[in-house]
Amino acid sequence: MTEKPNIEVTLLSKEEVEGKSKVLQKVGIDCKKTYWTSTPSHLYFWDGVSEFCVDSSGALAAGFANNDSGVRPVLKSDNLDGLIKNLKKENEDGIEVVEYGQYPDLETEIYIPDNVNLKLTYKTYYYPATMGFNLDEFLLYCVPEYEYNGQNFIKRFGAYYLVKPVKFYVDRENSMLIAKNVLFSAPINLDKKDYDGHFETSQLYVFLNSEFIKTLMSENINDKEIIDTKTENKVRQKTYHL
Repeated sequence: MTEKPNIEVTLLSKEEVEGKSKVLQKVGIDCKKTYWTSTPSHLYFWDGVSEFCVDSSGALAAGFANNDSGVRPVLKSDNLDGLIKNLKKENEDGIEVVEYGQYPDLETEIYIPDNVNLKLTYKTYYYPATMGFNLDEFLLYCVPEYEYNGQNFIKRFGAYYLVKPVKFYVDRENSMLIAKNVLFSAPINLDKKDYDGHFETSQLYVFLNSEFIKTLMSENINDKEIIDTKTENKVRQKTYHL
């Protein structure tokens, strides 16, 4: 039996953005939206941690870790060939691209008539609650998946979005897969008091390596009992303390 490759979900570092990843230099570091890196910029003892990010034009900037910015996941593995062995692959201008898992595409809103009977698939997606909730805790809200007319989608804040395969650039030199796009927005850290700017100690890192990766990898449905269609956008508290 082949052992499953170990996977760490993280973000691009400032060094990878600036040139360590040759793949990223070929395709460009911008991806339409501002997104976090995993590298701290400054530590302000009176006002938290500032982290480097890449803005929509591809320039380095910085923002406070308790604010929202885009999340462009990176999958790192000690066995990259094993991880992508059976994945769907394509070539984009000399760069290898694979499809790994599925996630709602928040850039692809679709129209669903109000009077149709939506069918639950019993799969659930989790999102960190954004600052629009005026939160001071790192919370998650759950969104159930539906099927209609042969398509899977979610309903988020009154709008419908397709669930699509997630595409990643293959960076063999650095043993990682780089998401082509930002998948959602989130703060890096809110209420974990000992967070010091190292991304591995943040609440976003914990989320990426728990609910996010399990949902991304899973093609199985969750227990039907955890779905409540009347509260599909209700915030459900999950505060992480390492």
